[in-house]
Amino acid sequence: SQHTHSPTNKLNTTMAHHYHGRVHLKSHHGKYLCAEQDGRVVANRDAAREWETWHLEDRGNGNIALRSHHGKYLCAEQNHSVIANRDAAREWETWHAHFPSHDTVQLRS
Repeated sequence: SQHTHSPTNKLNTTMAHHYHGRVHLKSHHGKYLCAEQDGRVVANRDAAREWETWHLEDRGNGNIALRSHHGKYLCAEQNHSVIANRDAAREWETWHAHFPSHDTVQLRS
């Protein structure tokens, strides 16, 4: 987000699959980004299944929101951590997407 007290987090990920607004995000270390049922976000999965599926929502101007399989949005917290426990996508749940190559996306909060 753009206000001064929000964190700046970067997730360098490879977009493994992109279809109908659904994506699987793979970290530089080859692990998939997963939203746990309690909202924790980890990048430790070897395969992409339901909990590793994110629904990409276009917010315009290069901005996106990512909604987990559990229906919660990925959020950048003030302490520089990420969590997927928000019911709506507002400033802290909006990410700027940069595509340095056809299969790579960098996300900035």
